[in-house]
Amino acid sequence: MDGTSDRTLTEYLARYFIARHGYSTQVPPEAADLVKACDVVLTALNWGSLHLLCFVDAQRYPGKQFGLSPERVREIARDCRKYCGSMNFTKMPITIEVVELSNEATSDEDRRRLRPYRRSSIFSKAFVFAARIDARTNQVWRNRWQIGKSRIERILQKPFVPEAELRAEAESRPSFVAPSPAVVTYGILAVLVAVFALEVSLSGSFEPSLVTLISLGGLSAKLVAAGEWWRTISATFLHAGVNHIVANGLSLYIGGIVLENMVGRIWFAATYAVAGICGSLASLAGGAHFVVGVGASGAIMGVIAAAAICGLVRRRREFGMAAIQLLISGLVPTLGLAVWGGQGAAGVDHFAHFGGALGGAAMALAMLTLWQRDELAPRARGVAAGIVGIGGLALACAAAEVVASRPAYAVVLMPDSALTGSVANQDARAPQLVRQYPDDPRPYFALGLARLRQNDAPGAEKALRTALGKDKTLMLYFDEAFANRIRGALAGALIMEGNRSAARQAYAPLCALPAASPLLDNYSKQLRPTMCN
Repeated sequence: MDGTSDRTLTEYLARYFIARHGYSTQVPPEAADLVKACDVVLTALNWGSLHLLCFVDAQRYPGKQFGLSPERVREIARDCRKYCGSMNFTKMPITIEVVELSNEATSDEDRRRLRPYRRSSIFSKAFVFAARIDARTNQVWRNRWQIGKSRIERILQKPFVPEAELRAEAESRPSFVAPSPAVVTYGILAVLVAVFALEVSLSGSFEPSLVTLISLGGLSAKLVAAGEWWRTISATFLHAGVNHIVANGLSLYIGGIVLENMVGRIWFAATYAVAGICGSLASLAGGAHFVVGVGASGAIMGVIAAAAICGLVRRRREFGMAAIQLLISGLVPTLGLAVWGGQGAAGVDHFAHFGGALGGAAMALAMLTLWQRDELAPRARGVAAGIVGIGGLALACAAAEVVASRPAYAVVLMPDSALTGSVANQDARAPQLVRQYPDDPRPYFALGLARLRQNDAPGAEKALRTALGKDKTLMLYFDEAFANRIRGALAGALIMEGNRSAARQAYAPLCALPAASPLLDNYSKQLRPTMCN
């Protein structure tokens, strides 16, 4: 072979595939006939597709040929396909490749004999191939056409690797470990479901109201800017409806099991925490148009990104297929919505998704630098535990802030249909609506306008000042144009009272706007020349 060993080329290739391509000598029981017909049978699960590599060593046993019929090989392939992984609920294909190695050149008879070893039809997911190698010249004949050289051809073109080196590499490869219960994933899922149940109980609906989401810690750029930093954490445990939590829960279930079994519970928890906060920060930086942001999507996208990167870079084949599936099903649709938009993009916080994915990618790179080739999981679990500890403390503080601040945000808003009909009807209903919805500025505004029409300037001033006093409610649930309408009406009431100085003070914020601003109503525009000069 290389002049230094009496091993045959078959034995060298088998050792090489085991050491450097992760193949195993463990063979499914359904392939027992292959073991009998060959000298070496290796298996590998490559991204969910099972590959059986079967060597016939005619160097050591001159004249030996593969003895099973093509039909029997295809039957074995169909029986073994149950061991393949799935993508989008579809079983991946299986490949059985038969390779004969001999010190004789490949003859026409050999080609005729091996050519029928193919799959039964173009629709079959049981792939069968055959090849023959002249061990003296390393010439490879294949019964199939493919672009470029096969893996065996590339191996034979390289300098032979010493047996001791291959043995050391094979011994250093981490063995497959059966997945353990994903305790952290299940725990997070339980918390998310419990929080959503609280949302439903407080709002009385499976589609929690905006008031409920904000009172329980929904993310609002205005409130975070006012000092309520804890909303960047609490918002990641809230969801906007049943569809929202079901979709996120399913993604977390799949991605969490993959990543937690790949890197361990501590590093998984740390990745989830970092990705969650990165998603919230990205939402604040680029998603200012969202009234309130909620959901674990950022953290889950981080888990997906970390699972995909670690699974692909580390070539952990037991996780690779699931990692690719998550990447396709999670990040790609998000990118499509962000780029092409459409109706489905309206309620999606793309900044949170991509911020979380970047956070997860950063954690994956950190883990890979700490992940030795011969180890099952990254090192420095103490660092990961520190991240988890900081995250747990921040979460506890956020929960305490939610409990303390909730009464101030748990307001009851008037239905939009409450103030309809004629002006006279609205004026008549305004006092009753004020008593019924004391937290909503709209009934007070309606009452102020009614008093103005009744020439009751002091009554109008009192109602309009009360409406402006609902500053948090105005900021969170209404646009600036509505607040400006209240200010303009208040200035008119003060002018009616003869208090022009107070009227100018009430109108002052409107003077900073352009004269033709859409945030000014017609009445406020009429007052502008006298109030702003």
